[in-house]
Amino acid sequence: MLPNTQYTLRIERTDGASQYCYASNCNPYSGGHAWVGGTAQTGWDFYSCMRGLTQQVAVVTGTIAGTVLDSSSNPISGATVSTSPGGYSATTNASGQYTISSVPVGTYSVTASKSGYTPQTVTGVVVQQNQTTTVNFSLPPGPTTGTIAGTVKDNSNNPLSGATVQTTSGGYSTTTAGDGTYTLANVAPATYTVQASKTGYLTQQQINVVVTAGQTTTVNFALSPEAPFGGIANGNMEGGSFNDPNADHKTANYWHQYTLSGFSKSNVTWLGSGAHSADYVQDFWEANWVSGIYQQVPNAQVSLDYQATVWVKGSSADVLFWVGIDPTGGTNASSANIIWSNPSAPGTTWTQISTQATASSSTITMFVAAQNPTAVNRNAYIDDASMVELGAPVSPTIALSPTTLSPSCSQGSNAASQTFTVQNTGGGMLSYTISDNVTWLACSPAGGTSTGEADTITVTYTTSSLSAGTYNGTITVSDPNATNNPQTIAVTLTVNASKLTAAEDFNAMPSWTSSFDASWGGSATWSIVSGGQAGNCLQATRSNTGSSAKVKVYDITAGQSYTVRIYMKCASSTSGYWRECAYKFGTYTAQDFDNNSGTWTMIQKFSNTGTNGNGNTWTQYTKTFSSGSNTKVSVGFKTGNS
Repeated sequence: MLPNTQYTLRIERTDGASQYCYASNCNPYSGGHAWVGGTAQTGWDFYSCMRGLTQQVAVVTGTIAGTVLDSSSNPISGATVSTSPGGYSATTNASGQYTISSVPVGTYSVTASKSGYTPQTVTGVVVQQNQTTTVNFSLPPGPTTGTIAGTVKDNSNNPLSGATVQTTSGGYSTTTAGDGTYTLANVAPATYTVQASKTGYLTQQQINVVVTAGQTTTVNFALSPEAPFGGIANGNMEGGSFNDPNADHKTANYWHQYTLSGFSKSNVTWLGSGAHSADYVQDFWEANWVSGIYQQVPNAQVSLDYQATVWVKGSSADVLFWVGIDPTGGTNASSANIIWSNPSAPGTTWTQISTQATASSSTITMFVAAQNPTAVNRNAYIDDASMVELGAPVSPTIALSPTTLSPSCSQGSNAASQTFTVQNTGGGMLSYTISDNVTWLACSPAGGTSTGEADTITVTYTTSSLSAGTYNGTITVSDPNATNNPQTIAVTLTVNASKLTAAEDFNAMPSWTSSFDASWGGSATWSIVSGGQAGNCLQATRSNTGSSAKVKVYDITAGQSYTVRIYMKCASSTSGYWRECAYKFGTYTAQDFDNNSGTWTMIQKFSNTGTNGNGNTWTQYTKTFSSGSNTKVSVGFKTGNS
């Protein structure tokens, strides 16, 4: 019975006879029985029932309440808690709490469940009148993968053992047992295309197969025996021709002609020993045209690889050729479905060209295209076309070289371009795209194909607007069919701060950072005079004893190489003197230079006890240093007499 619901009890006879019901507290008959047709009905004792009326029945209820937590004791909101029987339910709040009110007294099984968790059931839960029964739950994590299972049989309902069942994405694969059953376990939840294949049978696919965590999706297959793949008919062009549609456009039997641009004529032409294999070839001619032939080939098996080859040559090196396969079996030479070879310009030498594709239909189409791009007549010759079944596709593999790039530049400039190669080191054809995740680089081309050749990709950098620092980017090369998709190249860009330089021409007195005269003597005279190495120069003179210094601090760039160059001249003397030029990293004073000259790097020093002048001739002196982490350098000049 449902809570909060009134029920009635009505006593009726189904045989149409009279029925008498008497209340037990006012029954005039002994024993308090009900009587029917003069016969006492033992056990029929109805309180306050009256003839022809109904009696209300009250339902007695209680409450179930509690919390639902995960295995780490965190509350689970939105979990459903329900009873069996009765189906009374509630949903947990943000604190994981729930309350199921007005549950009829009785014994129940109570279940808590939520997607992503394993449901839990508590049995023997007793609900008592006007009482709250507490039932708490701790739900462990639920399964994160699902299963695909089923059978593979032939079209006579016989099980097929050893059949391959696989998803076309995700890499899930297995083979059937002796009874034709299979199981793909631990499949990530998603929507898949599942195919079954076995040698001698046509491959079958089922699309939109939905896998749900914790559930098994059933997918059954019935495979039909395959007809043998016959390949190209009249591939050697020796089997006759027909007007397609007129005598100016003859096409080899079983083939059909098309024109994509311009106007050409065609014929199945006798070349004798000049054919690739004697005697006839398909021939196109005229000026400025793109034309070709195609043939649909039946009995292909879906998901197997096929290779088309053909021998071609032109009447000159201007003529270009392609061979293509439409894996869907279409006949439109402009279709994007066609897998074309790279263009070939064989000149006047017979050359074999080829391409391959994976069939997606039981009929596939071979195309041969030729082009004369010139305004003069040229011939294109086609011979010995064939198509063969290669079998199950061999997946391509992406190989990149190098796998890291480290461009660098100075602030305000663009880093030099670099290259890398993309190559297919697996099977089949690698059809790749290239992307990146930064705005300061670009790859060209942005995609391509490889059947084994290495393609060179150029990376250009637009870095002139970047601040000094280190930047990281990633180049991604993708092909969803590759065994190792995707592959990446890590790019580390270093933008060096613009190199600061300084120069003093001494045409005017420098703005000295500091000056110093030793207290034990007099001061020197510092002046700008003519007669320098080029223009004016700084002259330091003194007529007394003492030591005087001047220092100027310059800004430099960290992490750079610098060379200090200075022209000096000094006369020799027998008296005690010193004339010095030196530098020291950081901001230092002239007093420091005078008192601690041993901590400074000397560019040049003259003294009566050392290098005694240089003949009073302008001579350039240099020192080279790396700035390291320093951004300041102090350059000092000193003159002294004793």
